[in-house]
Amino acid sequence: LRSVDTKKNFSNPFLVFLANETCKNQSYSVCYRILTELNQRSFQDIYSEVALDLYFPDVLQDAIVPTASTLNLDPILVTSLIKQESAFSVEAVSSVGAMGLMQLMPFTAVAVDGQIEQSKLTDPKTNIRLGTLYLSELIQRFNGNWVYALAGYNAGPHRV
Repeated sequence: LRSVDTKKNFSNPFLVFLANETCKNQSYSVCYRILTELNQRSFQDIYSEVALDLYFPDVLQDAIVPTASTLNLDPILVTSLIKQESAFSVEAVSSVGAMGLMQLMPFTAVAVDGQIEQSKLTDPKTNIRLGTLYLSELIQRFNGNWVYALAGYNAGPHRV
């Protein structure tokens, strides 16, 4: 499955089946690679409701929705950010040290909450709470421009 994107001989329906199975098993990064392959093939069914459910699985909503709503953030925006940053992997750690679902750098987490312990950054609820707080701060910093805020979230606000 990890090399599926290099296998051009799989049929589109079989790739859809594989994407569905990998999502069921919470292997979201593999699922996204398969969906990307289907998109590159211009497979029209990739734009269906079923495919959107694979791209944006109904996970973590019990933590995302109330936290995002409290900060007047769209839960879909937060879910999309988590999808992009970590592919819903709670244990994700980037090569530069960003941690958890929302890929927070430890120094960013401390800037948002001075009491946070680094060991808590992979706890889903803690990571979502800190990540949404940080995103909300960036949206305010950039006068409501969420495009700038997302760029700042990813690359650092000083780069924007």
